[in-house]
Amino acid sequence: MPAPLPDSTPPRVRDAVAEAKVQLEALYGDRLARVVLRGPYRAYAETKRITEALFDLELAYDLSLAAQPYSEAEVADTGRPLVWNVEREGVAV
Repeated sequence: MPAPLPDSTPPRVRDAVAEAKVQLEALYGDRLARVVLRGPYRAYAETKRITEALFDLELAYDLSLAAQPYSEAEVADTGRPLVWNVEREGVAV
């Protein structure tokens, strides 16, 4: 079971997470069993840059593309489940 938000989570992040849950509940209704958001949250500017870079491609190819930047140190940490999943499910481009 995912852990709750830590007490140290900034208020703006808590508000965004609460609103995300409300929006997803409105979208999925009774079909939604629970909401689990994957972190870490990043500064909006970084996410916006990635989203803008991929948006036209998503429209042109009718796909949902996602990219998440990680440092070399984060990727080198082979003890992290994220790294296992990326290595197992990701594709090199």
